[in-house]
Amino acid sequence: MLSRRAVTEAATLLGAALVLSACGDGEGSANSADLVRVPANLCVLLSGADISQAIGRTFPAPQRTQTGLGEQDCNSVPTSGNTMSFKLFWGNCVDGKPPNMDCLNSVSNAFATNKQQTISAVQPISGLGDQAFCLPAPFASVEVLKRWIYLTVVADDCAQAQKLAGTLLAQLT
Repeated sequence: MLSRRAVTEAATLLGAALVLSACGDGEGSANSADLVRVPANLCVLLSGADISQAIGRTFPAPQRTQTGLGEQDCNSVPTSGNTMSFKLFWGNCVDGKPPNMDCLNSVSNAFATNKQQTISAVQPISGLGDQAFCLPAPFASVEVLKRWIYLTVVADDCAQAQKLAGTLLAQLT
């Protein structure tokens, strides 16, 4: 016969197991929508046509300019006029894993630092990610934070950069 203490401990362990199975264990069992998904090539998420339509002049397909630890950069260089660029920063996040606190903090701290350094010129943007803002000059730079994603899009003006950021964000989430 089991003691009351043994039954209580068994019930506690069973309850913990049920909670972990329902909520995920923080490693591989999370909903795939909750996983960090870094594209193999960020640049293919926007076509030259996407960029041309948003900016109003002809742009070629973007090309990768840099891939570093936790980031990818892309540029689209037209035959005339300003270059359009975009960047994804995912900091300490691990592709295919749920974003943990180290991941989320690395991305949100980078976003907050950039926002704070340019606070006087920041134009807040609502309805884009968790937080977003535009720096209007000398080129418009829209910066978006959504969970583990920190996205920067540079175009001629804030409206263009915001439209392209929205397209990219939809592709990433």
